[in-house]
Amino acid sequence: MNPEKCSLTIGKLAQLQRLIRAEGLRDRVNLAAFTYDPAFDTPDRLHAYGHARGMAYDGRNKLIRTCGPFAPVQQHFELGVGFGSATVNRHRIELLVLHRSLRIRNRFVRLQWREADVLARLKAALRA
Repeated sequence: MNPEKCSLTIGKLAQLQRLIRAEGLRDRVNLAAFTYDPAFDTPDRLHAYGHARGMAYDGRNKLIRTCGPFAPVQQHFELGVGFGSATVNRHRIELLVLHRSLRIRNRFVRLQWREADVLARLKAALRA
């Protein structure tokens, strides 16, 4: 419905990545964004898309896609995404702060989540 959602999300994630580095947390935080359209978003396409929006890739920072069915991922993380006959037709802007067990610690579900708010939650999670 809004073609800018994905671009905005990945751009904001790249900014969050820079804040994490500036705070000296680079070795303590993993960032991953996964596509809601894994059939279309090949690894090369994801890499180029993130790079164009400022993402830096390494072992802790990735854009990923499922190789199997997406439904288990959608259910586990309670993702707000709908699919039409050919592709994603609606989705929320979602950012999740996960525990290492993949349990959700914090959920940010708004178009304009603030990177500083996410960073504060990450820092609190690291102290816990």
